Amino acid sequence: MVGAGKDGKDNLLARVSIVNQFGHCLYDKFVKPREDVTDYRTWVSGVRARDLETGKKTYHTYAKYLLLYPMK
Repeated sequence: MVGAGKDGKDNLLARVSIVNQFGHCLYDKFVKPREDVTDYRTWVSGVRARDLETGKKTYHTYAKYLLLYPMK
């Protein structure tokens, strides 16, 4: 999560990661924020401005995709 709004207090999804029951990564992508990020919370999230530049899809796109094509 990254912060938006005044003082970065509003939460925005910044990354979608899915792991299996063994902890192996199945999916890991950055999300394009729908608002301007005011606090990257890098010390906790590890997310930097340049990471979100690679995000091509929004949260809603990922949510729809995961509902339509659930991981097996």
